[in-house]
Formats: sequence, C-alpha cells, structure tokens
Amino acid sequence: MKRMMVAGLAVIIMLLMAGNTSAQRNSGECRLDKIKGLNLTDAQKGQIEAFRTKHQKAMIDLRADLQKSMIDQRELMKSGDVQRDKYIAAVDKTNKIREKMDLARANHRMDVYGVLDKEQKAKFSELGIGSGRGQGQTRGMHKQGRFGGRGQGYGRGFGGGIGNGLGYCK
Repeated sequence: MKRMMVAGLAVIIMLLMAGNTSAQRNSGECRLDKIKGLNLTDAQKGQIEAFRTKHQKAMIDLRADLQKSMIDQRELMKSGDVQRDKYIAAVDKTNKIREKMDLARANHRMDVYGVLDKEQKAKFSELGIGSGRGQGQTRGMHKQGRFGGRGQGYGRGFGGGIGNGLGYCK
C-alpha cells in the first residue's frame, strides 16, 4: 500500500512538472512570434541584442544586491531588539535597489524603442512589447500576483525577450 502511494505521488509530481515546462515553452514561443512581427533588420537585431546583454548583466548585479539587502533586513528583524532607524534605513536601502531596477528596465525599453523605425514603434506599442503587461510583471503585483494569492511574488517575472516584459499572447 505504501509503495502505491509513493508511486502515485511520483506520477503526480511528474505530471505537474511536465505541464509547467510546456507552459513556459509556449510563452517563449509567443514572445518570439511578437518579436518576429516587428520585422527587424539585422543591424537592429544586433543593436537590440547588445542592449539586452548589457541589461541582463546589470540586472544580475541588481538582483544580487536586492537579495543581499532583503537578507540583511530579515537578519536585522531576527536580531531581537530592533531600532526603528536601523530598520527604516534597511527598508529604504531595499527600496532604492528596486527603484534602480525599475529605472534600468525603463532605460532598456527606451533603448530598444529608439532603434525602431516609425512603423515598428507603432507595432511595438500595439503588441504591448516592453509594456510590462501580463506575464512580464516584474514584482508580481498584478491581479494574480503576490496579493492575489496565486501569483509568484517578487522577482519571478520572466526576463527574456526585447523588453523584459513582453506582455501576453493574444
């Protein structure tokens, strides 16, 4: 009986993991379809890829700083007798890092937008590329996010594609 329960649990876990993998693959294909819809030239693709690489490297550093700051904040609270000014300073430090991340995303979107011609800009806006809509929400604060009970919380938005927030497939 115990073996059957373990085997059944293993099958359920495998099915759940397979479904999640499939969903991620489909959203990636959707993003690629949107990018292809812009009809980028090779020169534009090269510029955008350079922007993307630079942005990804900067975001890695900022995410590491954010995680360290959040750990410091948590450790401060665990220390026992927490002084208000120290805790407020720790929260302020964390918020400043988040602000830097938001500004980096905005600058990246505008860098990409600046490479596009007039028609591509219209398509870019029409498709919601780089708008942060839908799945590309970076801190999970949308309808199904952290406070909706079903979201993934902070830092779980996908990071691929042109604008690090390519919206959702229609």
